[in-house]
Amino acid sequence: MACLWCAVLGATITHWQLDTWAGLAFIPYLAWVSVAAALTLSMVRLNPDQKPLDIANL
Repeated sequence: MACLWCAVLGATITHWQLDTWAGLAFIPYLAWVSVAAALTLSMVRLNPDQKPLDIANL
């Protein structure tokens, strides 16, 4: 999640340097990735005893 956030931030900065409107278009995406990261972190913190799902043994 941190890598995705950094990539979106980098794309936002790069696009902002090329064109202001292109940079502004990335702001909602950066906000959404931040919200998704916060939700994921809160879910992990509220369920500390749960182990990750093992998809290979379903």
